Amino acid sequence: MRMRHTRVVMTDALWIVGFVAVVAGLYYAAFRVDPHWVSKDGRRFVCHGQLVDHHGNTLHTWREYRFEVIDHQRIFARRRSRWTRRNEGVWRVTAKSENPPKKREVYLLTSAESGNMDQMAIRLPASSRAVEVLEAMRAT
Repeated sequence: MRMRHTRVVMTDALWIVGFVAVVAGLYYAAFRVDPHWVSKDGRRFVCHGQLVDHHGNTLHTWREYRFEVIDHQRIFARRRSRWTRRNEGVWRVTAKSENPPKKREVYLLTSAESGNMDQMAIRLPASSRAVEVLEAMRAT
C-alpha cells in the first residue's frame, strides 16, 4: 500500500515540475522574439524602438513601435500601447549602425520637431522590406 502512494506523489510532482518548465520556456520565448511586420511597399512597419538621449544613454528598454513613412525624409512613430499615447512623433533617419547584432539592422532616428533633441534607435531584421526604404531615406 505504501509503495503505491509514493508512486502517485512522484508522478504528481513530475507533472508539476514539467508544467512549470514549459510555462517558463514559453515566457522566455515570448520576450526573446522581436516583433516585426512590414507592408508590401515597406512604408509601414512594426519593430522595436528605444529612446536615446543626446549623450547616447538609453532612456528605457526596447519597446514595440509602429512606423509610417510620411514622405522621403520623415517617419511618424507611435508606441504600441493601449494605455499611453506619449512617444508619438515625427522622426528623420540619421544613421545606421556599423556593427549591428547578427541578422539585424539598427538605425538611429532624430526627432524632426523643432527644438527637440530626442533620438530613437530602431531594430529590425536585415531581410525586411523596410530596410530598403530606410536606406533610401538615409541617403537623402
